[in-house]
Amino acid sequence: MDTILLYLIVGVFAGIMAGMFGVGGGLIIVPALSLSFLAAGMSPTNYVHIAIGTTLATIVVTSISSIYAHHRRGAVMWEIFRQLAPGIIGGGLLGAVIADFMPTKALRIAFGVFEVGVAIQIGLNVTSAPHR
Repeated sequence: MDTILLYLIVGVFAGIMAGMFGVGGGLIIVPALSLSFLAAGMSPTNYVHIAIGTTLATIVVTSISSIYAHHRRGAVMWEIFRQLAPGIIGGGLLGAVIADFMPTKALRIAFGVFEVGVAIQIGLNVTSAPHR
């Protein structure tokens, strides 16, 4: 199958799953890219790092689009955003540094544990109480 077509199919599937279950598309895209990269002959020493980094780069673009759409509807509480932004940026940078130092096997296991945790939350219907 053509690589571009494969990525389009994975993207559509991830989008549908994200819309249906409220999970991030990265839960689908990271494993799909990891398998795709290995099948394409990428080095097994860094394929997970590249899959996660590639997914995070796409999240930046989709997040900006989403912020704009929600802002147009008046659905962004900018004061809360300003309070959260430094922690999100700092946590993202710290996470990137930690991931950079992790061997591929450890990062793969950590991501797998995260995916299992999300699956358990979905399976047990664990949700937080809605509030403003």
